[in-house]
Amino acid sequence: MYGEALVCKCGKPLFRVYQNPHEVTVEGNWKSINQKYYYICPNCLIPCLQSEQEQTKIDNCIRFAIECEQTDQAVHEFERHLKEIGKKLPPFHTNSCVSNVILIQKFKDSIESFDVENALVIGQKLIENQESVREGTPDKSIAVYYMHLGDVEDHLNHPIKAYKYFCKARDYLTIIFGKTDSQETKPQMEVCEMHIQLIEDEFKRMHIPLN
Repeated sequence: MYGEALVCKCGKPLFRVYQNPHEVTVEGNWKSINQKYYYICPNCLIPCLQSEQEQTKIDNCIRFAIECEQTDQAVHEFERHLKEIGKKLPPFHTNSCVSNVILIQKFKDSIESFDVENALVIGQKLIENQESVREGTPDKSIAVYYMHLGDVEDHLNHPIKAYKYFCKARDYLTIIFGKTDSQETKPQMEVCEMHIQLIEDEFKRMHIPLN
């Protein structure tokens, strides 16, 4: 995942290039992370965002998004701050951690306010972003999103779609549990299995195939 990818006017991600990369890439040398740098698009190859003022704003945004406790209030404050300077800076790439911090908060807000249709759209986008980055590698956070979407589809009375989401979540959690033996994962697997069994039983009772 892009740790912090801003977007060029051509649509390609801008990447940070350091003037002294050998000093920054030394393991544990985090103090050098804000040494002199510029951003460049691999497509246009034009250096940009070189002023200290612009870079300070970017650094502050990124630091706030990554290092804060990410409470509801903190994320909302960050999003407001981002909108204020958004007219002067490029947007963050959709797969950047900054964009996903905001997207995750919007998903939580939609779930808590029972705005299920909006939660469905945002949740699908979250999964799309995460899956494209991880290239199919099972991840607990993705499994949890699948579980939430299963609940949302179930609430919308879409049992077949809910069934598919719960199966996907269970499969991911099973793989993760096999690798980590995490006790937190087991109850989530059981919840998925319970939903799957309920839907299967209901469809058997109505003599309707799930596939």
